[in-house]
Amino acid sequence: AESITGEIDYILIYDKKITKEEKYQNELDAMKTVKNMLPEKIWNELFEFWNLYEKWEIREAKFVKALDKFESISHLLYHWHENFDVADLIATYCDKSFKEIPEINGLLVLLKKWLKEEYIKLGWEWKNEYDYSLN
Repeated sequence: AESITGEIDYILIYDKKITKEEKYQNELDAMKTVKNMLPEKIWNELFEFWNLYEKWEIREAKFVKALDKFESISHLLYHWHENFDVADLIATYCDKSFKEIPEINGLLVLLKKWLKEEYIKLGWEWKNEYDYSLN
């Protein structure tokens, strides 16, 4: 869906410029566009996978969601001053999804280390609640 809608940054939802429901509807509409481009069998399989991801009910979907969030925040590290402006959101954005898949927590620990270093360079406060724990 994002190949058509573009990335809808979570900051837009956080800032109440778009609702989660509007984001979902935009992506659903995009999926309907994709449907017209594919053979029915491939479309059905793709749509099933997309729904599993959106519902976040199975382990594989949770894994992909965690990596998607990780990618979003790690991307900020390379485009730091373009998008980085909500310290509380950025520092904790991945936490919930990583608690669902503890086997990959090492990635989040590494990301938090990088984020903490950048916060310090910018003179921003690194709050205790930003540190990741499984509690």
